[in-house]
Order: sequence, then structure tokens, then C-alpha cells
Amino acid sequence: MIGRTEKRRPHGLERCWLPAALAFLMLLVSGCGPQADWNTLNEQAKQAASEDRDEEAEKLWKQALGVAEETGDELQQNMTLNNLGEFHRAQGRLDLAVPYYLDALEIYERNPDTDRLELAGAYDNMATHLRLTEELDRAAEFYEKALAIREADLGADSPEVADTLNNIGLLAYLQGDLDRAAELYEQSIAGIENSRLAMHPNMALALTNLAQVHQTRGDLERAEELHRRALEIWIANTGLQSARSAQGENNLAEVLRLQGKYDEAEGLYTNAISALEQRPDGGGYELAAILNNRALLYRIQKRYDEAAADYERALEIAEKMLGGDHPELATMLFNYARVHDDRGAFDEAAPLFDRALGMYETTLGEDHSSVTLVLETYSNSAREAGQTELADELSARLEAQRRE
Repeated sequence: MIGRTEKRRPHGLERCWLPAALAFLMLLVSGCGPQADWNTLNEQAKQAASEDRDEEAEKLWKQALGVAEETGDELQQNMTLNNLGEFHRAQGRLDLAVPYYLDALEIYERNPDTDRLELAGAYDNMATHLRLTEELDRAAEFYEKALAIREADLGADSPEVADTLNNIGLLAYLQGDLDRAAELYEQSIAGIENSRLAMHPNMALALTNLAQVHQTRGDLERAEELHRRALEIWIANTGLQSARSAQGENNLAEVLRLQGKYDEAEGLYTNAISALEQRPDGGGYELAAILNNRALLYRIQKRYDEAAADYERALEIAEKMLGGDHPELATMLFNYARVHDDRGAFDEAAPLFDRALGMYETTLGEDHSSVTLVLETYSNSAREAGQTELADELSARLEAQRRE
């Protein structure tokens, strides 16, 4: 759910487990002929994958799938399909993984011995994969299937139903239906509040999601109230120095910054940064995102040296973590360029504007609104700096974009 002032997507409550029949397993059987061939191929594929021989691993699993289909062994088919899905997902190719997961789930559905609640969990997981590949309508179908089973078997007030409502609310939010998202988040929170999970991290996630809706609507006071409740739960469950609490502090700081409550916002950003810096992984991308947000606060306050220092650190981390061109890296470059521009250092700002513009065009397309924003800002800055030829060139590109 992560920036970028940092614009965070709300969190889903989906679990990260798969039912036993969909787990990454090898069936331990003995025998000869096709049965033995499947076991051998599956084992060889696992070994190849563990040694980063990716092409060989994929080829072996596909051969194993062919054997399982030839023998009609649906359990082996299921496991091989899931292995192929996990293989692609682990490489960050979720779009290639999803078709295998869908085929595996279809087999799982056909099994008369399938546990209904495990099937609901499988639907929930499938919906999450589809959401991450931005197939939102299909994701909604699977979340609704999970909801129907959980309401029937566990009751409408169960925490599991609350979790599913939250996930459907997330889809509504991503589709721009803020009213429906708020309604579903409210239902989710009501279900959790009436259960043993009133101070559970799931409640913090649901509160954070609802806060994001109110923040998007401009109801910052309500968003602040919800973020404060979420932060209280994170601290109670994970401690003040945890990554979750740091993110909760960042979320609250963002709302406070938007309301002009700069002193408290700065304190929360600084606490979050300090907590992440002490983590074994050095804070990872989350640290870069929060540094970016504190730098934005410093820029608003015209504390340009402090803003520049935070942006430089954020960029160093983000370039290592994201690698190559990435829209969030482009946002940090654009923000840093504006610091130099604000203090009249156009020569330092221009290379950053150029990098941000090229990165947005590469990753988001030339007609994206972020490209428009950079062209407008860069053109105005060039004109103010007396760079008329450059300003005219950028303005012409902007006009061409608008005509298209």
C-alpha cells in the first residue's frame, strides 16, 4: 500500500497464506512411469529454481504439468500450476503468475472435499493478486465470493467478514468510488470493534483506509482523528520503534502538514525516521519516502538547506531500492528540483527537471498528468530564469500534449 508527497494507498487486510492444497509443495510418492516422471521433474524444477536457473526451472515445471495432465492427476496439476505461479510471482512477474493461480483455483473449486473457509481464503488471495495487477473488476468478483462464504459460515459480525469488507472497500477506493469505500470501511470497523480484535492491527489498517478516504475528500480533521486512533493501536501492538508505528506517524504527520500544524508534523516525521534508521535493513524505501515528506515540509517553511539534505538522502536510497526508471523516483527528483528553483538556483534545478520529465515519460507515458505538471513548472522556471528559448520549447511540448 506504499508514497510521493508520499500519497499512500490504503492497506488491505488480506492474509498472505494459501490453503494447503495450493501451497508450494511436492507430493512425496513412489512409483514408476509418469508418476515417477512427475516427481522427478518437480524436484528438478525446484532445484533449478533454488540455483537461479530460471529458464530451466520453468521448462521443467511445464513438463511436469504436461505429465500431470496426461495422467489426469488433479492434485499434481494443482501443485504444479501453483508452483509456476509462485515462481513468476517471486520474480516480480505477477501478470504471468495470475493465469496459473486461476487454473489452480479452478481445480481446487472442483474438489468436493475442499473446505469452504479455505476456499474463501483462496478467493481472497486470488482477488489480491488480481488487484495488484490492476484487474479490479475481476478482483471484486473473488472478494465477493469470499464474503458470501464467510457471511454464511461465520456470521455477518465476524472479524473475517470485516476483513473482506475492508478489501472490497479498497477496490472501491482504487476505482474512485469514495462513498462506497467509506461505507464498506465503516462496516469493517464496526465488525472489528464488536469483536476481540478491537485493538488488533487489522483495526489500525481499516482506520487508516477510512482516514485516506476522508483525506482525499478534504475532511482533514476526521482523517487526523482516525490516524491518531490507528497510531495508538500500532504502538500498543508493535511498540513505538516499529516500522508499522513509523508509518502510522508518517500518515498522521501528512494530515497535520496539510493543516499547517508544522511543529507536530515535523516531530512525527523525525521520530519515524529515527525508528527506521535503527532497523537492521536501514529503513529501506519507507525511510526514503518519509525523508521525502519531511523535505516537503522544510520546503514549505523555506528551510531549503534542510530540505535539500533530506531529498539527497531520499534519492540515494530510492535509486538503490527502486533501480532504473520509476515514477516515485521521478517524483523525488521533481520535488528536489523545486527546492533549487525556489532559492533561485535554476542551473541546479534544470538537470533534475530533465531527469524527472524523462522518467515520467518513460514510465507513465507522454500524456500523463505528471508529465504535464513537470512541463508547466519547468517552463515557468526557465522563463523566470531568462532561459526564453528553453521555456518556449517546453511550452510548445505542453501545447502539443494538450492538443492530443
